Amino acid sequence: MIVPGVGYALAVLAAVVIFGGILVARGVKTQPFLRKRYLFVVIFFAALAYGGWMSSEIIYDQQVISSSAVLQDGRESQGH
Repeated sequence: MIVPGVGYALAVLAAVVIFGGILVARGVKTQPFLRKRYLFVVIFFAALAYGGWMSSEIIYDQQVISSSAVLQDGRESQGH
Protein backbone atom coordinates (compact mmCIF):
# COMPACT_ATOMS: atom_id res chain seq x y z
CA MET A 1 0.00 0.00 0.00
CA ILE A 2 1.41 3.36 -0.99
CA VAL A 3 0.59 6.19 1.37
CA PRO A 4 -0.48 9.41 -0.38
CA GLY A 5 2.28 11.99 -0.27
CA VAL A 6 5.13 9.50 -0.04
CA GLY A 7 6.02 10.13 -3.68
CA TYR A 8 6.48 13.81 -2.93
CA ALA A 9 8.64 13.04 0.08
CA LEU A 10 10.82 10.74 -2.00
CA ALA A 11 11.13 13.39 -4.71
CA VAL A 12 12.22 15.95 -2.13
CA LEU A 13 14.70 13.49 -0.62
CA ALA A 14 16.14 12.72 -4.06
CA ALA A 15 16.41 16.44 -4.87
CA VAL A 16 18.22 17.15 -1.60
CA VAL A 17 20.67 14.30 -2.19
CA ILE A 18 21.34 15.29 -5.81
CA PHE A 19 21.71 19.02 -5.21
CA GLY A 20 23.69 18.45 -2.01
CA GLY A 21 26.10 16.19 -3.88
CA ILE A 22 26.47 18.76 -6.66
CA LEU A 23 27.09 21.58 -4.19
CA VAL A 24 29.68 19.55 -2.34
CA ALA A 25 31.42 18.54 -5.56
CA ARG A 26 31.36 22.01 -7.16
CA GLY A 27 31.31 24.32 -4.16
CA VAL A 28 34.44 23.14 -2.36
CA LYS A 29 37.49 25.12 -3.44
CA THR A 30 40.19 22.88 -1.99
CA GLN A 31 42.60 20.29 -3.27
CA PRO A 32 41.14 17.72 -5.69
CA PHE A 33 41.56 14.75 -3.37
CA LEU A 34 39.43 16.47 -0.72
CA ARG A 35 36.61 17.03 -3.23
CA LYS A 36 36.49 13.32 -3.96
CA ARG A 37 36.55 12.55 -0.25
CA TYR A 38 33.58 14.85 0.39
CA LEU A 39 31.71 13.34 -2.52
CA PHE A 40 32.28 9.85 -1.17
CA VAL A 41 31.12 10.97 2.28
CA VAL A 42 27.91 12.36 0.77
CA ILE A 43 27.35 9.17 -1.22
CA PHE A 44 28.04 7.06 1.88
CA PHE A 45 25.52 8.92 4.04
CA ALA A 46 22.93 8.94 1.25
CA ALA A 47 23.34 5.17 0.86
CA LEU A 48 23.19 4.73 4.64
CA ALA A 49 19.94 6.72 4.83
CA TYR A 50 18.47 4.79 1.90
CA GLY A 51 19.46 1.48 3.49
CA GLY A 52 17.82 2.45 6.77
CA TRP A 53 14.66 3.49 4.97
CA MET A 54 14.54 0.27 2.97
CA SER A 55 15.10 -1.89 6.07
CA SER A 56 12.24 -0.13 7.84
CA GLU A 57 10.04 -0.74 4.78
CA ILE A 58 10.92 -4.44 4.80
CA ILE A 59 10.16 -4.75 8.51
CA TYR A 60 6.85 -2.93 8.01
CA ASP A 61 5.89 -5.19 5.10
CA GLN A 62 6.72 -8.31 7.12
CA GLN A 63 4.57 -7.10 10.02
CA VAL A 64 1.65 -6.30 7.72
CA ILE A 65 1.85 -9.68 5.97
CA SER A 66 2.12 -11.62 9.24
CA SER A 67 -0.75 -9.68 10.83
CA SER A 68 -2.85 -10.34 7.74
CA ALA A 69 -2.07 -14.06 8.00
CA VAL A 70 -3.05 -14.05 11.68
CA LEU A 71 -6.35 -12.35 10.86
CA GLN A 72 -7.09 -14.88 8.10
CA ASP A 73 -6.26 -17.81 10.38
CA GLY A 74 -8.60 -16.43 13.01
CA ARG A 75 -11.48 -16.20 10.52
CA GLU A 76 -10.94 -19.77 9.27
CA SER A 77 -10.89 -21.22 12.79
CA GLN A 78 -14.18 -19.45 13.60
CA GLY A 79 -15.85 -20.93 10.53
CA HIS A 80 -16.24 -17.73 8.48
